[in-house]
Amino acid sequence: MRVCDTGWFRDDSSARPATMGVSCAMTGGSSGGSWVTSTGAVASVVSYGYQGLKNVPFGPHQEGEAQQLYNQARSSP
Repeated sequence: MRVCDTGWFRDDSSARPATMGVSCAMTGGSSGGSWVTSTGAVASVVSYGYQGLKNVPFGPHQEGEAQQLYNQARSSP
């Protein structure tokens, strides 16, 4: 398992919906890996990167949406 202890780096407002990037050296194969905040909330998952922007994976903002999905799954029988 690989961990990057980092913070938000930049937004990609050209993506729809807008995504955020973090400074981390994870590359191909890390897609779908979660970004967990210091409070344990899922902020995003690795989705894509740009060839000309090394060590900056991008992913969708998921803060509230991920928590809502978790709560729904947890309450389902």
